[in-house]
Amino acid sequence: MCSILWRERLKAGKIQLNWQVLKTFITATLLHALWDTLKSSRGATFIEFLNLELLSLLVAILSLTLLIRQLNKARNTDSHREKVQIIN
Repeated sequence: MCSILWRERLKAGKIQLNWQVLKTFITATLLHALWDTLKSSRGATFIEFLNLELLSLLVAILSLTLLIRQLNKARNTDSHREKVQIIN
């Protein structure tokens, strides 16, 4: 969420609340709510427990994938900005 807020602020030169920021906020909120729900649920049988753990793992993998993608975008933006500054 922070990376999107900073990226959009740098692009516009001021704080922006646009569709990208809103989409990121909704995604983060839904993933967090899903994680909390899965972690507070208890399976009555071993199979239900296993299903909840697998779903939790899926949420964790999805969250980490989105985080890594944002980090890569930030790195690419920073290296591009450095190249532009060197040229100017």
